[in-house]
Amino acid sequence: VERNNVHFLTGITFSPVSMAIQSYVREKRILFVNSGSGNDDLIKPPFCDRYFFKNFLAMAIHCAGIQEIAKGLGPRWYFIADDFRWGKVCIENYKKAIQLVRPDFKVVGEDYPPLGEINYAPYITKIMAANPDGLALATYGTGWSRVVKHARQMNLKCHIHHSYWSLSDIRATGDAIFGVTTSSDFLNESPHTPRAKMFSEKFKEKFGEYPGLHGATGFNGVEVIMEAVKVAGTIDTETVIDTMESMVYQNSVQGPNFHFRKSDHNPISNINVFEIVKDPKYTYGAKILWYGLPLFLLPPDDKTGCDEVMKKKA
Repeated sequence: VERNNVHFLTGITFSPVSMAIQSYVREKRILFVNSGSGNDDLIKPPFCDRYFFKNFLAMAIHCAGIQEIAKGLGPRWYFIADDFRWGKVCIENYKKAIQLVRPDFKVVGEDYPPLGEINYAPYITKIMAANPDGLALATYGTGWSRVVKHARQMNLKCHIHHSYWSLSDIRATGDAIFGVTTSSDFLNESPHTPRAKMFSEKFKEKFGEYPGLHGATGFNGVEVIMEAVKVAGTIDTETVIDTMESMVYQNSVQGPNFHFRKSDHNPISNINVFEIVKDPKYTYGAKILWYGLPLFLLPPDDKTGCDEVMKKKA
C-alpha cells in the first residue's frame, strides 16, 4: 500500500491475521476483501467496517447446514472443534440449528483440542463412551483429516458431519471420508452453478489438480473487485465500495446471485449440504442432499450493530 500505491487487497485465511489488517485498512481507507477466513466475528463490532468485505461464506450459513442432517438422526450429539474462536463460533451455530428441528436435542459431550492436534484417539474414546447419534466437527488444517481417520480406525459407529468442504483435506483423509456429510457454496460441479465446472477445468489445466473451496474463494476474492471496477468505471475506492454493496454476482463460481449484504458486508450465497461419495473424475465427489439459503442464524440487517462504521466517510 505505502510503497506501490495499492488500491485493493485480498487474501488471508486465519481470522486473527485479518483482524490485524482490518485496523490498518480502516485507517488508510483501502478496500480489503478477505477471501478465506470463516469467523463471523470479522463482520461484527468492533471489526466490521466499510472497507472490509468477507468473501468466505458466513459460518452462520455454513454451519446451519447441519440442520438437514439432524432431521434424520437421533437427538444425541457430540462436538469437537479446534480451540480457537472460529471453531467455537461454529459449535455455537451447530447447537442453535439442531435445536430448531430437534427439541429433544442433547449435547452428550464436547471437546476443544489445540489447533494442530496429532492424536485424536483419546477424544474418540470419550465419544464412543458417550454413544452419540452424531459427531459434529469444526476442525481445521491437519485436524480436519486426522480426526476422521482416527474415528474410522477406531470403528466409531455414529454419523460424522464437518462444518465445511475442503478438497485438499479430503484427499489427505482418503477413503475414510466416504459417508461424512458437510456443506459448501462451491462444488467442482453443481447443477446450480454451471460456471463452477469450467472454473475447475481451467484451474486443473493451470495447476495440475482440481480446486477446493479455498481455490474458489481465492479466485472470487479477486473477481468481485474486478467486476465492480468494470461496472463502476473507475478504481476510486469509495465508488467501488458503493458498487460492490449494490452488485449481485449472478455468475459467481461460488454460486448464482452471490452478493455482499450492505449492512455488514457478509457474503450471501446458497449452500449445498451433501454426503461425500466416490467420484470417477474427482475421486471424491458430492451427493447433494439439500440446496438452499439458511439465513435463520444471521442477525437481521437492522441488528448487526455495524450501522455507523458502514457509512461513507467524509
